[in-house]
Amino acid sequence: MREGPDNIRVSIVVPSYSRPNMLEEAIRSILSQTYEDFEVIVVDDGSPKPLKNVIDKISDKRVRYYRLDKNKGANVARNAGIDKATGNYIAFLDDDDRWEQSKLEEQVTVLDNNPNIGFAYTGQKFVDETGKVIKTKIPSQSGDVKKYLLRGGYIGGFSSIMLRENLISIAGKPDPELPILQDTEWWLRLSKKAHFTPIEKPLVIRRMGDYQQIGDKYEQLRDVAYPKVYNKHKQMAADEGIVYKLLFKSYLLNYIGSLALSKGRSNDAREYLLKSWLCNPFSVDSALRFIISLGGSRMYHKIRAIVNKLHPKRKR
Repeated sequence: MREGPDNIRVSIVVPSYSRPNMLEEAIRSILSQTYEDFEVIVVDDGSPKPLKNVIDKISDKRVRYYRLDKNKGANVARNAGIDKATGNYIAFLDDDDRWEQSKLEEQVTVLDNNPNIGFAYTGQKFVDETGKVIKTKIPSQSGDVKKYLLRGGYIGGFSSIMLRENLISIAGKPDPELPILQDTEWWLRLSKKAHFTPIEKPLVIRRMGDYQQIGDKYEQLRDVAYPKVYNKHKQMAADEGIVYKLLFKSYLLNYIGSLALSKGRSNDAREYLLKSWLCNPFSVDSALRFIISLGGSRMYHKIRAIVNKLHPKRKR
């Protein structure tokens, strides 16, 4: 247990890069929480124009600001924040996300009342630039989630989680060398050391918009993240049986193929979705995506829009 100033219970790490308006909204959603025993650690990931004026404007002693000397990536910023944290629980908020007011209180209550649980995560609402809810994801997996994660189960991003500080000491911090799959890889490591529990409410608000550049990382997913994550955790998958090793590989290949399809790389999409399907011939998802890839990205986007309209709320 860490002994920080006034025995702070929760440390909230907020990595940010050149989005002052979103950062201010994110911080204000923290300061509006019903649970108030926290510190906020904002890590400026080398923004060309420093973000300190946002913190000065907010003027709350619970909010601390640190600046990296250059842009090093979100996980480097998160890890810098973890190193500065003094709380017994650690949470994260990406600068383009926001929290509902009860988010911290509900997670702290669950962890306080269940010492056998190391990791609590919430549901999420995805909104467009106007604030309209596009879809909602509600979690349901609890306990030992290793098999769930290996077959591609969804936990959510960094903004939805809270974990015990000592769990980071055991499992390690997020991998700073990964350009994508940063959260997935860390969840896999953490799942080997702790049980997870869901809070079945959408307490995180995530923006979906053109400013997000995940699609630009397709080559980094294919050439860097995929081989690293697979090689790092294939033994974990094998320990659960040969079926889970194939399911794990199928999940990652499906991710590559789906991202390729969404970015109009139809040939690449067909290649990786077929490989995914061959690893798991019973995967309806891989089969359907492969068939859709034969029609190109236009067909993919049309079908995805229809599915989102018919099924805006998903329980995972």
